[in-house]
Formats: sequence, C-alpha cells, structure tokens
Amino acid sequence: ITPSDIGAIAYSQGPGLGPCLRVGAAIARGLSSRLAVPLIGVNHCVAHIE
Repeated sequence: ITPSDIGAIAYSQGPGLGPCLRVGAAIARGLSSRLAVPLIGVNHCVAHIE
C-alpha cells in the first residue's frame, strides 16, 4: 500500500478509554493532514455492527 492508495482515515471516537481515544484521534488527524484526505470519526460499537 502506498500513500496515494489511501482515500480517507477513519478512527474510533468512542466509546472507550479517554487516553486511548485521544492518542488514536491525534494519530488519525496527523495522517489525515499529511495525506490531505478526509478524517472520519466512527462510533466503536457501530463499527462492529457494520
């Protein structure tokens, strides 16, 4: 996979442990910004269903 293959970055918004969610969100924001792709917040529980 190359950076040009990535069309969006998704990350878990919660529910979950605050510190873990903040780290994941920070990394996702950085990747999204660096790659200039959309950032999509996903509910952790709903992601399991879909």
